[in-house]
Amino acid sequence: MPAVIEPLIFAASRGVEIWLTCKLAASLASRLARHAIALGGTCTGEHGIGFGKTPYMIEEFGESGVALVRTLNMHSIRKGF
Repeated sequence: MPAVIEPLIFAASRGVEIWLTCKLAASLASRLARHAIALGGTCTGEHGIGFGKTPYMIEEFGESGVALVRTLNMHSIRKGF
């Protein structure tokens, strides 16, 4: 049975340590995305991919899958969809 996990990562910090907090939050998000893919799931959501998940598209769909989506996107943009 499919499951959906939608984590919300809160990162609160002040001053100089904010860069470390952001780095740890990004690392956690990356590990979650890769784990989902490894289990046969997806790192995408019902609202699309967004910039944060773009690095995992080739890992999940392969080079040919990403090339197909890019072609379809360009075609739909030219057609005005």
